[in-house]
Amino acid sequence: MNGAEVTTLPSGLRVATRSMPHARSLSVGLWVLAGARDECDNETGIAHMLEHMAFKGTKSRSARDIATEVENAGGYMNAHTSREETAYYLRLLPEYLDMGIDILSDILTNPTMPDDEIERERGVIIQEIGQSQGRFNNRRSGLGFFPKQRLRLRVLYNFSKAQVSASKDPKSVPRDAVGPQTVGPRAHRQTQNRRRETL
Repeated sequence: MNGAEVTTLPSGLRVATRSMPHARSLSVGLWVLAGARDECDNETGIAHMLEHMAFKGTKSRSARDIATEVENAGGYMNAHTSREETAYYLRLLPEYLDMGIDILSDILTNPTMPDDEIERERGVIIQEIGQSQGRFNNRRSGLGFFPKQRLRLRVLYNFSKAQVSASKDPKSVPRDAVGPQTVGPRAHRQTQNRRRETL
């Protein structure tokens, strides 16, 4: 990232910021450097499912609380899963940076993953699989380009509730596998100190 400041905390967590003083909003995210290629054969699709479930409530916030808190601040929250990474991110006004970091930290380290939500999100992902059919980018891994590698497998995949329940807790990801980034009109030290407190 051009012009970025990067600090590695004692926990191994890396904090990366890029100051844009002229910006009126900022983006803040947590990048987990693990994705579909890191799954075992009996876990295919779990990384994407865990991404979906992160928004379904934590020990201190319900799914509604998460959505309301972000929307009341005029923010936007989303996530994505690829073969290489899973990312959770927000766009919001600079004065809500601490809130944004707190929410991202909470959904990553304290998800509750209610059983009813697991089944509901399974249905959502099945729909996403259907919508992705025929797109070359989503089919090419099955064309034999990587026959002996995890890269040959799809990010989107169907699975059972038991597989999700038995999957690893997202907070078990090693600290050095988490790469947070902030872009906007906030100082590097402010972001670094807040992340030190919450993660």
